[in-house]
Amino acid sequence: MISWARKRLGDSVEAFARRMGVSIERVTNWENGVAFMTYAQIKRLADQSLLPVGLFFLESPPELSIGMTDFRNGSEHNQLFPSPELYAVVSTMKYRQAWYRDYLLENGCAPLDYVGSITTNMPVKTAVGRLKTVLQWDDGIVEQCKDWEGYFDRLTAAMEELASIPVMRNSVVDNNTSRHLDLREFRGFALADQFAPLIFINAADSKGAQLFTLVHEATHILLNQSGISNVSLSGVHCSQIVERFCNAVAAEFLAPEAIIKEYWKKSESSKLGCLERISFIARQLKLSRQVILYRCQSLRLIPAVVANGLWDELKSLEKPSGGSGGNFYAMLKNRVSRLFARMVISENDSGNISFTDAFRLLSVNSTASLRRLSEAVGM
Repeated sequence: MISWARKRLGDSVEAFARRMGVSIERVTNWENGVAFMTYAQIKRLADQSLLPVGLFFLESPPELSIGMTDFRNGSEHNQLFPSPELYAVVSTMKYRQAWYRDYLLENGCAPLDYVGSITTNMPVKTAVGRLKTVLQWDDGIVEQCKDWEGYFDRLTAAMEELASIPVMRNSVVDNNTSRHLDLREFRGFALADQFAPLIFINAADSKGAQLFTLVHEATHILLNQSGISNVSLSGVHCSQIVERFCNAVAAEFLAPEAIIKEYWKKSESSKLGCLERISFIARQLKLSRQVILYRCQSLRLIPAVVANGLWDELKSLEKPSGGSGGNFYAMLKNRVSRLFARMVISENDSGNISFTDAFRLLSVNSTASLRRLSEAVGM
């Protein structure tokens, strides 16, 4: 069990010894069964592994699965082996979704008719039209938003208020700033459900890229297809049918073909290079340059040989957002979703759930923190 936990953490014997605050010899003796951990050491290992203490008393290591389709990097991954951080985040999201679903059923809510309303066989623009109808969205909204944050908030509000989809966004496990979510592992995932769908976004990603992931995962919900993605755009010809379709829908939703072609034509006489033209369009649409490059390449506005060079250049230029920073309760509002937080707080205020349950659902640890979060979500 100890050897399994160490390997799952990705630690060498030396790194594991440092993590546990013991000698390399002690770790070797643990794994060989010569020496045994104290209960305090088992608890430390459980905390580091983001798993319950009781699991370490099993006869043999369990097979941990997050129970959803793996769409990362096309079809390269045949089976999902999540990091401790990803496993913990998915477990938390499933716990919240289960509570949300029970809440809706207890209150007699009807199933959402848009879940499963599209298929990968239909035209992309038809699917985009369906999503825009659900969100009451039009292409002019981006011009009404001052910046990326305003645009993201506007789109998130539409998903939560009109489609009843909580959107949770974080770059760490709960509020643990020492356990970062690896952007190389995943960018987001969707938990589809006829009553209580949920979207999670890895906030370590660049801001414009998070917008694309948000719409990509919303498309998963309309397909009624749960899954984890890394939304790789550099491979335009993705081998996964579902991912290719979700990418295409997100691209047409956020960067419609007609608008991209119009901007591209207008910039022809500007004597700007391809990268400068892409940057200009990205600023107008509040998207990442990768998204605009992907769109221009898929629309054949840029030759493949030029696009390949631009992908390499952008890879060195684009920086992740860093995720954390700023007012804690403003961040917590994004981490747990305004919609979800309001439901839990309302149920707690009504005496339908205990403070203990409310604390666990919202990742707070006191009535004072719950009150501050309540203020942050406008209650």
